[in-house]
Amino acid sequence: MSRKATQKAPGRSSSQGRPHKPQPSRQGKPLPKRTAPRPHPLRKALRLAKYAGFFVLLAVLVKSLMAFHPLERLESWGLRHSQQAGLQVRHFVLEDAEGAVMGQLDLQNCAEGVSGLLDAACFRRGPSGTVLFTPVHDILAALGMEAGQPVLNFDPRQARQALLALPWVSDAIVRRQLPATVAVRLTERRAAAYWEESPGRLWVVDGQGRRIVRKSYALDRFPLYVLRGAEAPSRLPELTALLARQPRIQAWVIAAEWVNGRRWTLTLRNGVEILLPETGAAAAFDQLAAEQERHKLFTRGFQRITILPDHSIVFTPLPQPDSKNAKKSAP
Repeated sequence: MSRKATQKAPGRSSSQGRPHKPQPSRQGKPLPKRTAPRPHPLRKALRLAKYAGFFVLLAVLVKSLMAFHPLERLESWGLRHSQQAGLQVRHFVLEDAEGAVMGQLDLQNCAEGVSGLLDAACFRRGPSGTVLFTPVHDILAALGMEAGQPVLNFDPRQARQALLALPWVSDAIVRRQLPATVAVRLTERRAAAYWEESPGRLWVVDGQGRRIVRKSYALDRFPLYVLRGAEAPSRLPELTALLARQPRIQAWVIAAEWVNGRRWTLTLRNGVEILLPETGAAAAFDQLAAEQERHKLFTRGFQRITILPDHSIVFTPLPQPDSKNAKKSAP
């Protein structure tokens, strides 16, 4: 094809192949572009008012729907007919934190007299081996259930708040299982130590140092060490991490005192005191474990073992009895 044939024909566009119509002009000048007319201020105000009215109507509609509460009306209707239909609380099931059944209670057979209160002695233990610190009668009292109570009249949210007010309970899930069962899943705090608030006054504290209950004889079977010092409970997570570094040394510890807000003094089960330094307590504790492994320091007749900040160790021997007094006291 020749070069002349490939050239564009005059009067035709390159895209559609249609002849180009030149714009009319006045005295050889192109016409000015047309601009859209400006809206009238009153029309603009009316448009804004229309949008504002739409949003106000939407807000009123949402508020009316929130005030309707169809679930509560349905529940109130159910309360009127639940007793006629036989939907009464008859069974109580208690579960541990893992969902295993710890026991159950038959409300119809465990009512005491006319009062309608529940007897905790009728609580039958389940297959779960978990033991709760919270007494069963405290759980039943917090739930506030009565024999013959309509199941829809039982409020799980209010019961959960009452359970969370119990000292040992850290979390609770309360649910209704129609037609006649109330199930409770409890999660309790874990006792971590005893805190000696004053001589002879001990509190059970959890892993964060929060007080749970006063120590009683029922808790003597738990081998927990004793914290001393006003700030000792708040330092319990730090102490727990320190002792966990050396489990063999941790087994010897029966008490820990936070001294002057600076350092720890550990008391072992044979009465030996371990004075840790203010800084570098973790390294000093590891050094103590290594020395105990090599030289059996805890059974060498020392009264006190002091670890200085430069990691040198000072041994204080047990006081020796006076020989003269020993001869006089001999038979």
